[in-house]
Amino acid sequence: MATPDMTATGITQATAQTSLKGVPLWGWITRIFKGLGFARGHAARERKISDLMRLSDAELADLGLSRDQIVAYVYRDRLG
Repeated sequence: MATPDMTATGITQATAQTSLKGVPLWGWITRIFKGLGFARGHAARERKISDLMRLSDAELADLGLSRDQIVAYVYRDRLG
């Protein structure tokens, strides 16, 4: 039998409004969707790395890159 402070599902209002470590539930949902966005961005970066790896050393040199700089180049905005 539910106590007066519990919802029909047996979850207290405080639990429904917050999640782990006191972060609001909406905050966790936002983090999840941002994470999915990162995954899409990561896949695009992986494709870019593959595309650059297919180029010859001469073609990379024309772009001002060497093979060992490809990953840093693709992630340059994340690496600072």
